[in-house]
Amino acid sequence: MSAADLEDRRYLLTDLLDDLDGAGDPDELVFIADRLLIAVAELVLLTGGRWRSHGKWLLRRLREADPEICRELLLGYRQVVCAGDPAPLWRVAAGVLDGVGGRLLVGYRRDAPAGFRR
Repeated sequence: MSAADLEDRRYLLTDLLDDLDGAGDPDELVFIADRLLIAVAELVLLTGGRWRSHGKWLLRRLREADPEICRELLLGYRQVVCAGDPAPLWRVAAGVLDGVGGRLLVGYRRDAPAGFRR
């Protein structure tokens, strides 16, 4: 993974954690938690030099790569969906993010591709 790819993922997780903090609507929490679950799983795999995947294979690869994070991530996700409590998911996602350099907002910038602008 390139340094720019890692920054992009750190920024995404930072944004999702902020969204999780600010969500008051239980339905919004579920959608944010879904994206956060996948983003954290992918980051764990990529920073561990493993292949990313989708669906059942994302779970299987994460379980193989880091069973403890996988377990905590799933428990946190279930707390959001079943009990409306985002704290456990927030903690595991923040812990993974801290392990790869922490939150990233200030100073993050990406220019649009050359043909993208009018």
